[in-house]
Amino acid sequence: MYPQGGVSNDGLEKMKRIRINGGGLAGLSLGIALSRKGVPVEIAEAGRYPRHRVCGEFITGMDPSIPHSLGIDDCLGPAVALSTVAVFVGNTTVLNTRIPRPAWGISRWKLDASLAALFRESGGTLMTGERGQVDKANPEGVVHATGRVPGGKKRGWVGLKVHLHETFLESDLELHLGSTGYAGISRIENGVLNLCGLFRPLQGKNLRGPALVRDYLLRNGLASLAERMEQARVDESSFCAVSALDYGFFKSPAPAFSLGDTWALIPPFTGNGMSLAFEGAHAAVEPLAGWAEGRLNWASCTGRFRALMRREALGRIIRAKFLHELLLSGSTRKTLSWLARREVLPFGWLYNLTH
Repeated sequence: MYPQGGVSNDGLEKMKRIRINGGGLAGLSLGIALSRKGVPVEIAEAGRYPRHRVCGEFITGMDPSIPHSLGIDDCLGPAVALSTVAVFVGNTTVLNTRIPRPAWGISRWKLDASLAALFRESGGTLMTGERGQVDKANPEGVVHATGRVPGGKKRGWVGLKVHLHETFLESDLELHLGSTGYAGISRIENGVLNLCGLFRPLQGKNLRGPALVRDYLLRNGLASLAERMEQARVDESSFCAVSALDYGFFKSPAPAFSLGDTWALIPPFTGNGMSLAFEGAHAAVEPLAGWAEGRLNWASCTGRFRALMRREALGRIIRAKFLHELLLSGSTRKTLSWLARREVLPFGWLYNLTH
């Protein structure tokens, strides 16, 4: 019997094995693509599927050829096409326009589980409930895709997420700018809405679950969104929270192969985080296949991947981090409102800076 990559079992045994620590979007899609090339791959994932994750569950800015090249088209089949965006400053709509490029909405609950099943079908070995080991003395053949890198205590951000039913949107995606953070709400599959927010930590209340999300909205001056959440049917099981988030490019030790959020985390207002995970996996396939086949040594493999990612993504991450800080400035929010009301806000130009 032959794996989908078209390589016999004898050929498979001659290839070096690749281990991926982390079974998120980047790790799973990379594992699928490598397995289909006949590379033996195992993934160690600390969690289990299906699962909810703090995520905008919004994909934009990705070349449609990338999921096809990775072999994951079918996993994105249930995604909802999104074409419009509304921007709010506080409780006021300041912009309602079309998204410059096609976008999709799909839950991580659905997508991660579909990718995990496809990875197994493609011949990969998936170990759930197992945290990947790090061997600094022997880094070859190990890809680190374990997710976000915690930020400093003083500068960290809090991420909150919950699914809503039976409510409405002004556009397919809404971005709500508050006083110390922002929230996005958008359509995903089966008529569900995903509400995800990023905020500076607030003290003084001991709340949990969806009540915590609503409290952060209210204390950020987003009363209209909080009221909409109050009137909706909330899926309490979908609530997730993370803390100590930071954004930007995370430099890894020279021999390490870091992928996805372990390599860099782009601010969520761009809607480009899920796209970057797939782009990173796409960029990693050929260098890792070259190492597995013996055509590249490990230093050349990691060097090629880093060069590709620096060329394709580093600039947009730096620009997005700069704009991320500006969004929370009171003067910036006033300027955005003024430009948008006069229909001179360069939305397309700002979009292209971060995609």
